Amino acid sequence: MDFFTAQDWFGRPGPFAYNTDYIIFIILSTAFAFIFPILLRKAEKKTTKATLTVLWLVAVVLDIVKYGYGLITNLSNGVQGIGNYDIPLWTCSMFLYLMPFVLFSKNEKVARACSAFICTISFFAGMVNFAIPCDDSLFSFYGMHKTVYHYILMLVPAIMLGTGYIKLRAKDIAGIMIVFTVFAIPVYVFNTMYQQDYMFTYDGSWLPIDVSSVSANKPLYVLLCLVVYALIAMLFIGIDVGVRRMFKKKS
Repeated sequence: MDFFTAQDWFGRPGPFAYNTDYIIFIILSTAFAFIFPILLRKAEKKTTKATLTVLWLVAVVLDIVKYGYGLITNLSNGVQGIGNYDIPLWTCSMFLYLMPFVLFSKNEKVARACSAFICTISFFAGMVNFAIPCDDSLFSFYGMHKTVYHYILMLVPAIMLGTGYIKLRAKDIAGIMIVFTVFAIPVYVFNTMYQQDYMFTYDGSWLPIDVSSVSANKPLYVLLCLVVYALIAMLFIGIDVGVRRMFKKKS
């Protein structure tokens, strides 16, 4: 089971952040994220949909393996209680639950709201977590899971936006925040019950910066979280609208 540890396949000592293989992986993967949507632009919509479905299934399998292994490890070490387990309630995890609505929902409004969320907040989450390496080697399961999973969170919206599968509009912000709220409320209840910080909505303890002075005031902190998520969504909507207008003028 060495594949599930931080042991580097090449026998190099850690830390593994931003070593040569990771930098090469980032450069090549990012370039592919720009090129692949261009290759799919003239493909039929069913081909694009099939591609998105495959990428979603890969992410699902990766997470099943990750959380399944983590659960087995915790149980074998005598760790009990759901609050002690790492479970898929992250903002990044929303991709897993929303993609079926994007791909298969007959309700156009639901499909669009979920698509807009994935192309904004999920896109941002994928970019940030893809660019920041974890403590594990890229050539360990957890290192590869983190990079590949979050790369999929970048690649899927890149395909959706680059092929015109969805064209974001300013009014999509309402649907995005509704989707976020529907997911965030039960997660916040879970956080309160088990003192966790999934989606960073409880106290921000898992954020890379210290926000304890703000999170001490729960109503203010929750409101701030909503504002931040909304600003991220608005930023990506603005970028998509701006890029499309720029290319339209050039053509």
